[in-house]
Amino acid sequence: MAFREIQEKKKIEHIIYSWPIILAIFAILGTLFWGTMKQWKAKIFLEKNIAGLEQKLQETKKESFLLKNTLESLNTPEGLDREAREKFNLKKEGEEVAVFIEDKNEMVSATTTKKVEIWESVKKFFNF
Repeated sequence: MAFREIQEKKKIEHIIYSWPIILAIFAILGTLFWGTMKQWKAKIFLEKNIAGLEQKLQETKKESFLLKNTLESLNTPEGLDREAREKFNLKKEGEEVAVFIEDKNEMVSATTTKKVEIWESVKKFFNF
């Protein structure tokens, strides 16, 4: 009986340690490894997304706080008066307003000068 048991164990070992079974085990392990790596990459991507969204949430909260403060200041008579003066150039009765107009020629000459300076630097670079 002992001899038969040993022979049966050898047959089982021979089947288990055969090349097709070993290749199948490696294929299964490879598939599991590949799936794990794919999930790991997805996790990293989502963590980066979460960090970006948390930063955006903080910025939105800050902006909301500023807008609430602005709204509260506009609900007061002084804030409403100030906003009307700034946006619509309104004035109170008996009050004089001075308006400053920018000279457009100065602005045009400034941009023209900048273009000339760039052209001069290009000419210098190529030794014209």
